Amino acid sequence: MPGPESTGLVELSLNDIDELFVAPDLDPMAGQFESTSGMDRAMAQARGMGQQPLTVDISVASPLDQDVEQRVRVAVQGYCRVRSAELASEIAGVKRRGRKELMFGMIFLAVCLVLAGSLELASIVPEWIQQVSTEGLVIIGWISLWHPVDMLLFERWPLVKDQRVLVRIADADFRIRSTPSRASDSVTR
Repeated sequence: MPGPESTGLVELSLNDIDELFVAPDLDPMAGQFESTSGMDRAMAQARGMGQQPLTVDISVASPLDQDVEQRVRVAVQGYCRVRSAELASEIAGVKRRGRKELMFGMIFLAVCLVLAGSLELASIVPEWIQQVSTEGLVIIGWISLWHPVDMLLFERWPLVKDQRVLVRIADADFRIRSTPSRASDSVTR
C-alpha cells in the first residue's frame, strides 16, 4: 500500500451520500452554498494531483448503511466507466469535426492562393493594391486552417485528461465516514 506522501487525498464533505452524484440544491439562506456534485468536486481536486494514486475521503452528515463503501465503489466505477465512454465519444467527435473542417480549410486556402496568384498576374490595378490584396488573401487562407488545426492538436486534450482522472478515481481507495455535523466545504480560489 502506498504511503501518504505518494497518494493524492481527495476530501469531500456531503450532507447525504446521494450528493456524490447529484448536485445539492443551492440554498444560501440555509447555509448550503455548494452547488456541484461530489464527483464533480472530486474530479476538480484530482486534476491537479498528477498521476499519483488517489484516496477519496468522504464525510457524510447523515447516517450510513453498513455496506455503503462497497455500494459507493461499485457506483463510482460504473459512473467512471460511463463518463469515460461519453468522453471517448466526444473525443471522436472532435477528431471527426477537425478533419472535416481541415478539408474545407485546405480547399479555402487553395482558392485564396489561386486568387492571389491570379491577382498578382493582373496588371489592371496599381502594384501596391496588388501586393496588399495578394498578401491579404494568403493570410486569410492560412487563418482558415487555424481552428481545424487547433481542434486536431489541442481541443481534445482536456477530454483525454478527464478520462485519465476518471480511471484514477475508479481505482481509488475510498474512506467513508458519518460525521454528526457537517462543516461546509471551504472553497479556495
